[in-house]
Amino acid sequence: PVQTDFSAVVLEVQMDTDLNAACHIGIDTIDPQTAPYEDIPVLPNTQYTVSLRARGLSSYSGVSLKLEIWGNNSVDELTDDYFSLTGNWVEQTVTFTTGASDTYISLALNKENDAAAVAFQIGGIMLVEGANAPSGYNAGQTIDLYDNITQQVMNAEWFLGYQKPYQEVPHASVLKLMLNNSDKRFSPENVDSGNPLKGYVNPLRPIEVRSSDGVDTRTHWTGWLESIAPTTNQHGERVTQIKASGAEHFFSNVTTALELQENQRTDALIAKLLDEVDIPQPLSLSALPDMSGYDGIDTTAWISDSLAVDRSLDAGKSILAFAADNWVRRSGKNDATDTFNVYRAIKDVVAAERGRFFFDREGQAIFWNRHNLITRLDVNATFDDSMVSLDYTYAAQGEFSNDITITCHPRKISAGNNDLLWELDNPIKIAAGDERELGAPYRDDSDNRIGGRDVYLSNVTSSSNHHVDVSVILIKRGANRSTLLIRNNGTHEAELLTCEVRGQKITDFGTAEATAVDMPSRVLYGHRTLGLNLLAVDQLDNAQAIADFELIRRKEPSGKIKTLTVRSHGIEGGDHHTQQLALTIGDRIRISESQTAHDDKDYFIIGEEHRLQMGGTEYETRWYLESATEADWFVIDEDTVDSSAVLLPY
Repeated sequence: PVQTDFSAVVLEVQMDTDLNAACHIGIDTIDPQTAPYEDIPVLPNTQYTVSLRARGLSSYSGVSLKLEIWGNNSVDELTDDYFSLTGNWVEQTVTFTTGASDTYISLALNKENDAAAVAFQIGGIMLVEGANAPSGYNAGQTIDLYDNITQQVMNAEWFLGYQKPYQEVPHASVLKLMLNNSDKRFSPENVDSGNPLKGYVNPLRPIEVRSSDGVDTRTHWTGWLESIAPTTNQHGERVTQIKASGAEHFFSNVTTALELQENQRTDALIAKLLDEVDIPQPLSLSALPDMSGYDGIDTTAWISDSLAVDRSLDAGKSILAFAADNWVRRSGKNDATDTFNVYRAIKDVVAAERGRFFFDREGQAIFWNRHNLITRLDVNATFDDSMVSLDYTYAAQGEFSNDITITCHPRKISAGNNDLLWELDNPIKIAAGDERELGAPYRDDSDNRIGGRDVYLSNVTSSSNHHVDVSVILIKRGANRSTLLIRNNGTHEAELLTCEVRGQKITDFGTAEATAVDMPSRVLYGHRTLGLNLLAVDQLDNAQAIADFELIRRKEPSGKIKTLTVRSHGIEGGDHHTQQLALTIGDRIRISESQTAHDDKDYFIIGEEHRLQMGGTEYETRWYLESATEADWFVIDEDTVDSSAVLLPY
């Protein structure tokens, strides 16, 4: 799948150096002249129009393609037309009339007498009866014609990223829309036949915010519909408030079940955690049996219950000796909630790396290692007394600290592999032919949650007679809890009497602390402490390196800008409109402000908040910022040995 405005999926074509290489659409055999094909049906003696779009990927400069339309069995060429590939999507449309015996057609894209090994994509293929192709596209469903709700949007607000410096994971991504609902199309219970959205205004529909200047289309926010709140009173305001959430919503609702992870790099751990989460597919790519409008399986849709999380992960700088064993809450005895959700587990890994994890404008999961921002030296934009407002503070609480304590968690592993990790408290009755899953959280003799290694089932017994056949399977061997599948294969009710999970115990009750203190700063500016409890760090040396790292970038008081706000006309542009569209998380900006004498200071954008109001005419952007120069790190080929720059502690 490739996201475009005219196609749910695209075809990627690789042509070799053959002078007459071709791509055929609508033919199931290698040789189109030797067998019939029945993929694109048409009526005889009827006028049709074919439209498609193509863009070059590599070696496409100067390459011309010929779009050919063929009748039955590629014997009769009905029409052809030439066009050249570029790096942008190019639309090509041809009109033709079928012959008296034509009941099917095929399409061919021929590379005419050109030796280039070209790669290109094709999307938005459309066949319509008549001489004109419609200007709009949809993904195969009539309802998708109404996906663009721009005309109904009265106000829009959206946010993504962080609000405070040095956060490991971001705040929730949120989109709020106020929609004109005078025709009641955004009232979910409006089932009138004239409502084009009847039955489709539901939670979990994908939603995006895009902008276009006629040349470039940008995605600014991606998420899923969460709540719909139409106002009441047919003579009142008649609007609908919509709230949507980003992908972190799904991560917070899934409990991690990873097996024990040993000597894993941080990015590898994050990749495994991402794989634990199922993201719902857009309905246009799914076939849902018995649901009107989405029950076609022979089109571009397929049956699937999840979509892999798109991601871009830096190679981690840290290798963690152990992970997943202590992702448990230390208080409470509720077995259903005391294991971390995936989002909390990701935070633990990122905290150990001192990196960043967030979702970008396209909804892609991003992981940056601790060197990522440090090595970004190019300034993307400059603001010199040209902003609407700044939020400025000097030596703010939470950013300025001169006494750092890092708590790490050395592991202790039992000598034997026959330790009791979990046992069935009470017998369980199971109806004939029934099955159920059972969680088995690992605990020690004092009922403390612990980790487990090399786990296995033991002492499984059930009620015994010739009608009973009970089986127990370990379907998930998690690092701190397992999942058991209990099945009664017999013809009568059965009872599971005993069951145990055994293995090696992994505990981390003996914590260790590393400290880093700057005494001159304490004397001059007072005692400012910061404590971090890092579950994934088990080595004191690593904890000490983290303490030194945090002290270097926090020990000196300074003036900092927390947010910067600009405005422009949402339609006409002007002012900082270009920066509002382009600048996003990770971009480096330079700010000068006369009143505070805060001049030529560099910051990273760590969060973005946008408001589009007054019918789209007022566009306001607030960027949340983090100092890019708080610590002067030594960079090879950039700094001299006798400069003030310092080496990273790790």
